[in-house]
Amino acid sequence: MLFGRRNTALLLHFGNIVKQEKTLDIKQEILARRKAHLVLIPFNLLIECYDLGLRTYYEVANYLNVIEKFLYEAVDHFRQKYGLMYYDRKTNCYFNFGNTIHIYKEDNSSYSYDYGC
Repeated sequence: MLFGRRNTALLLHFGNIVKQEKTLDIKQEILARRKAHLVLIPFNLLIECYDLGLRTYYEVANYLNVIEKFLYEAVDHFRQKYGLMYYDRKTNCYFNFGNTIHIYKEDNSSYSYDYGC
């Protein structure tokens, strides 16, 4: 059984996926698209776009040099993988993947309530 798993894992890393006639080819195409979403649209670039004031999908796609459809697919992939709300520990930000992308930065400043009384 282990050999069968290893063989399947190897098949997902190379081959011709243009035809997509077999189920394995379709799975390989989905895997390739998901990897492309994570590489071309990382969370730190989404934060950068948000900080620059880019709010629409068209503006963000134009800034990231991807087509708008690819950005929609990436957001849909993030929504399926992480849910509607996702907290990224690296950036200390909350991402809301609804109809638009909203980013909320976590406030790490500590206010002591000791006023010297």
